Amino acid sequence: MIRITQRQAGLVLIGSQAVGMLLMFFLVLLSRDQNPLELLGTGTSVFIYGGLFVAYWRRWERARYVAVIFSTVFVGLALPLIARSESQAYAAILPPIMALMLVEPGWVAGSAVAVVVIMAIRMGGLGIYANPFLVVLFVLIVTGLVVSRLVADTSQRMAEEETERANAHANQASEALERVERQTRELEQQNEEQRRLLDLVAELETPAIPLSRDTLLAPIVGTLDSRRAQAFTTRLLHEVYARHVRQVVLDITGVVAVDTEVAQTLMRTVQALRLLGCRIIITGISSSVATTITQLGITFDGVEIARSPQEVLGRIYQRQEPARSRHTSDACDT
Repeated sequence: MIRITQRQAGLVLIGSQAVGMLLMFFLVLLSRDQNPLELLGTGTSVFIYGGLFVAYWRRWERARYVAVIFSTVFVGLALPLIARSESQAYAAILPPIMALMLVEPGWVAGSAVAVVVIMAIRMGGLGIYANPFLVVLFVLIVTGLVVSRLVADTSQRMAEEETERANAHANQASEALERVERQTRELEQQNEEQRRLLDLVAELETPAIPLSRDTLLAPIVGTLDSRRAQAFTTRLLHEVYARHVRQVVLDITGVVAVDTEVAQTLMRTVQALRLLGCRIIITGISSSVATTITQLGITFDGVEIARSPQEVLGRIYQRQEPARSRHTSDACDT
């Protein structure tokens, strides 16, 4: 499908006028009965149309209006000299057609009226241009041209408005998409920050403190719910495995109260640690907690009990002291 813009159509139309005038100039030049006025008129038209073509090609927009005015005056002055039949009289429609293609609809009617008036004055109100039938037919043709141009302009204007509305909707959709993407990024950042805070809280809630090379202290503070119990067990098992710990001290000094859920959590943690080959020591059992555990019928088989983490540290020190003494004695003997 060939697409042509109004500017391209104007260049073609003005250029075709220049080429047509050039052909007429050569026809007059080669004719037997040369008319100096016709030769001068066609030659001048060639230069004028050629100059208007160059000017419009170089984006001088007023060249369109000058071309319509010149075409109207030229036809109005030259056509009576050659219009000897009704078919030749229809050449008066050329300026309105040119105006239809180049300028606004009002210029179409103005160009047509100007041509008729100039020709009527030139012929003194006589001749075929004064024929009422031809005048009415000419008016109908010009009216059709004006209406068609108005319809075309209206359709183009409506298409431009639709395009503008479509572009506006597209811009709104693009802005909405950008807002959604921005909000999504902000939400992701907030979620990431929240995950970091939760990890930090979990780390603070379930600390793991090394007492020696193979002993880890895991204090429990506050109330153990299902989330804290899972986090505590998971973190403790990870630390034990990563540090190659052989002994874990579970300190429950900070536990407010012991119920069945807390006891079961402790038992599951102890069993999991045993699977990793750890020795378990529970410290910090208060009198109230001991009473509750007894009433619940819970027994920590295979688990050592100490009063406090300091007592466990003392035991570790006592075990390590003979080894240090033997090492020192061996060094002195050497």
